[in-house]
Amino acid sequence: MRLDELLAFDFKHIEKRRVSGVEVLVDGRHLAYGFNDIVIGNTFLGTLEGKAVNLSANALLLNEEKKIEEPSSDITTESFRICKNGIALDCSIKKPAQIIISPLRPHEFYGRAVSGVLCSAAFLGESAALALFDQVIIKSEMPLHGFRDFAHSDQLIFSPQEIIQIEGLSPNGQIIVDGNPFARNSDVLQFKVFPNLVDVAIPKNLEGCT
Repeated sequence: MRLDELLAFDFKHIEKRRVSGVEVLVDGRHLAYGFNDIVIGNTFLGTLEGKAVNLSANALLLNEEKKIEEPSSDITTESFRICKNGIALDCSIKKPAQIIISPLRPHEFYGRAVSGVLCSAAFLGESAALALFDQVIIKSEMPLHGFRDFAHSDQLIFSPQEIIQIEGLSPNGQIIVDGNPFARNSDVLQFKVFPNLVDVAIPKNLEGCT
């Protein structure tokens, strides 16, 4: 909602809804919950002098400084691997430029086969997805691929009973949770999805909230 819509909105017309979240753990210790997306990369989206820019995660974490930085695609090392319930998985993108983890809403991709395996989430209850991309997706500029030629991604769905573990991240592989950088002090990250984790208030007539 825009600010003018928010100011004019009648808050009598809201409904409470429970939403799922993905827990981020570092070496088995809780770090944060993500409700929109968790990004592995060196930058996050922000504003500087009124413009949307790519900001350095390290500059904000170490110096509390807003510093423009070019998104790096060098976020993994040669020891990079992803495990699901302790089993290492093969992936077609061996050196992803960006990794994104998101909880999936039950009807978010229903009937949208073009979304790939994510459309199956409609039949799985509350779940989450991890995706590997061959280019940086979340940045202030439009991606290079996917318009003039093909973009590539690997998708993996996981349920509340499953644990995803990522190892082998480079210093550029920082953790951005719902747009907020968090310090990564270890090489081992884990992700779990928790159904119906928190209550949120949603305008009943807000288009797109399902």
